[in-house]
Amino acid sequence: MDIKETIDDTVKKLKSDKDLQKKFMSDPKGALESIAGVKIPDDQVDKVIDAIQDKIKNDTVNGVLDKVKDLF
Repeated sequence: MDIKETIDDTVKKLKSDKDLQKKFMSDPKGALESIAGVKIPDDQVDKVIDAIQDKIKNDTVNGVLDKVKDLF
């Protein structure tokens, strides 16, 4: 399993599905395993969830910054 690919795919799916976002907020591990289609080892799941949350935040911040740059 390619962790980076799993993170990228999960972020992409979360951004396009509001119901999945809600599930991820309430049960990140369950949502992640549902999206990935595999059970993520317990010693890795928290790191993967953190990476997904960080990527979503960074993508959001970058999108806002891009819009602000267009104003100037």
